[in-house]
Amino acid sequence: MKEDVIVRVTGWQEATGDTIETISRGSIRREGGCLVIEYEDEALTDEPAGPVQQNRLTVGPDWVEMRRTGEVRSFLRFAAGVMEEGSYETPFGTLSAGVLTRDLKIRESAEGLEVRIRYGLWMNGAFVSECRAEISVR
Repeated sequence: MKEDVIVRVTGWQEATGDTIETISRGSIRREGGCLVIEYEDEALTDEPAGPVQQNRLTVGPDWVEMRRTGEVRSFLRFAAGVMEEGSYETPFGTLSAGVLTRDLKIRESAEGLEVRIRYGLWMNGAFVSECRAEISVR
């Protein structure tokens, strides 16, 4: 069964101190023992936005996959204590991306889903920054 939800994603990079937040309408469903959340990066505010990106989060018991498609394509997988390799494709070329998940918390309740990820980010083999991501689905 598919349910309509509001998805809030907040990301932070230590190196720049930048925080980015998106709030979007989306859907959530169970698929093969996992939760699948799909949404587009369409701001629910009056602020101008860039090209629309399609996003799919797959949440397992102890891991999270983030897949983006559109003008920029990426795939990242987070599992506590594991270095995972992914990719980040832009109109200007493809970069390899690595994430070392330092901490991953997944909490499902009657109110929705909360995911908190703390990780190190590498691009093309070079360390970029410590990062955090928080995902709230209501």
